[in-house]
Amino acid sequence: MHAYQQQLQAEGSVRFFVRARPGAQSTRIMGMLEDGSVKIAIAAPPQGNRANSELLRYLARTFGVMRSQVRIVTGATAHIKLVEVRIQ
Repeated sequence: MHAYQQQLQAEGSVRFFVRARPGAQSTRIMGMLEDGSVKIAIAAPPQGNRANSELLRYLARTFGVMRSQVRIVTGATAHIKLVEVRIQ
């Protein structure tokens, strides 16, 4: 995740894939996978957009940006999501 934070600071934006695991006890990074995606446990159920909202809130806090600066580009209804973080 550190490499993505550095890219955000250097380039003003970063995109990466997230493998989401909704329904966990706590929201946390479970690890980086070989393909560069980030596996994240999400403490919200995958219903009514709650897991996506929790994921975006968590990533905003992790990157130190506002929630409006984080978005799901593709995969809103899938476990694999392309996420973008921007500095505005």
